[in-house]
Amino acid sequence: MTGAFFDSFYATDPTYYGTDVRPEYLAFLDSLGVAEPAILDLGAGQGRHAIVAARRGARVTAVDYSELGTKQLAGLARASGLPITAEQADVTRYEGAPEHFDGVVMVSLLSHLDLSAVQNVVDRAFDALTPGGQVFCEAFTTEDPGFRHAANVSETAGALSTYFAPGTLLPYFSAFEIVSYREFVEDDFAHGPAHQHGVALLVGRKR
Repeated sequence: MTGAFFDSFYATDPTYYGTDVRPEYLAFLDSLGVAEPAILDLGAGQGRHAIVAARRGARVTAVDYSELGTKQLAGLARASGLPITAEQADVTRYEGAPEHFDGVVMVSLLSHLDLSAVQNVVDRAFDALTPGGQVFCEAFTTEDPGFRHAANVSETAGALSTYFAPGTLLPYFSAFEIVSYREFVEDDFAHGPAHQHGVALLVGRKR
């Protein structure tokens, strides 16, 4: 799947996935304990999470393979004076500055990758974090209708490659101290027709 898939959706709305974020994400940002944390948002899309972080004082590097999403985010950052650097790149090859970031964000990213690339990306996130830095990760599980080919599936499910069976996301983060982890099914009304997602939500700290 290429960035052009998402460009077709992003062209219809500059905030296609909405602007809301989870309370857990806000708690994650607060828990970093840094006045102006450096955040690396991998698979940032149009920047929903990057924008929230920047508005709360973070300096954000946002990386995505969608050309349009990256341009939209860069334009918004310039217009709003937000400290966001938007970079178009393949996250499986992206080299973040070693031990530079206080937080790494990966929302749905790992489920958009082939399973063979997941460990590499998690390891790169680990390397990019400062000691004590934290990762915020959301991935889709096998409870997701997209995996089960059931009703209530997301209109962008065609971009998903990997769904994690219960508990199978955790081993990829074995180098991290797990701060919190839970799996659940939720309704999603933020984009397209109403649908559901099976979600694994993980926060980990670099030892």
